[in-house]
Amino acid sequence: MQTPAQFEVNDVKAINIAKVLVDLIARGHWLVSMPEYQLPKNLLAGSREHALYMTYVISIDYMTDAERLWQRARRAYELSPERFTPENVLAMSGEGKVFLGT
Repeated sequence: MQTPAQFEVNDVKAINIAKVLVDLIARGHWLVSMPEYQLPKNLLAGSREHALYMTYVISIDYMTDAERLWQRARRAYELSPERFTPENVLAMSGEGKVFLGT
């Protein structure tokens, strides 16, 4: 039976790596692309609408082109934010409509 590898934590290196990653995220670098953090223009961060938007789009962000999905989701929300209410999401899915054209 193998013994688990032992690692020694280097706090200085960990902090430096974190700073580099935060900078890359802030600059939108392709290496750490986080398209879900770029919100539609008329969506207030932290609002109920923000939570619903994230819930609906994350639920279909599986085995897809995430950049394309989130770009289309932002565009859809900016054009018709009412599409992201629970009632309208249920109505659209019940009729077999394509929600974001993915």
